[in-house]
Amino acid sequence: MTSPEQLPADCFDPNSGLIPVHIALEHILQSLHALSETEHIATNSANGRVLAADVLSPMNVPPHANSAMDGYAVRSEDLSTDAAKQFQQIGTAFAGKPFTGHVGENQTVRIMTGAALPKGTNTVIMQERVHTKDDRVFIPAGERPKQNTRNAGEDIKTGDLVIAAGAVLYAPALGVLASIGIEKVSVIRRVKVAVLST
Repeated sequence: MTSPEQLPADCFDPNSGLIPVHIALEHILQSLHALSETEHIATNSANGRVLAADVLSPMNVPPHANSAMDGYAVRSEDLSTDAAKQFQQIGTAFAGKPFTGHVGENQTVRIMTGAALPKGTNTVIMQERVHTKDDRVFIPAGERPKQNTRNAGEDIKTGDLVIAAGAVLYAPALGVLASIGIEKVSVIRRVKVAVLST
């Protein structure tokens, strides 16, 4: 044990044997090593944790071609370039409850935002641009093919890198992981800390 007489009288004395704080920190940091141990935990318990492995998407987002607007789904080849045209409405498609039939020539399906495009269609006409009477829908001339639609995988494609290893997981990232069905993630184990009071 150091006796009081052996301690330096002046802590700023360069010959005191004490080292500056920044050098002491360098020594501490040089003795540290990155954690490599991982654990597999539920995604909803991973807030603030460090991702240990890349996450690749197991699915397309959106999972299917869908409507970006409320309106009417049609085949682009049936659109008119010079005059309004009459279509027959044969059903309705909702988000989560698609229209299961096939849309033929000069037919249309009432479609809601986010609903899957019915078979045979590739274009959505905004509801504000049409006139309806009973099951007839009048679509103006000049509508563009594939308008108001979103392709499958437009946001994220199957196999895309969603979040890279080393990222700290917070609410936005956890929301993305949940949206693609990732229930568990591999994370670096937590640091074990001991506090000594002297």
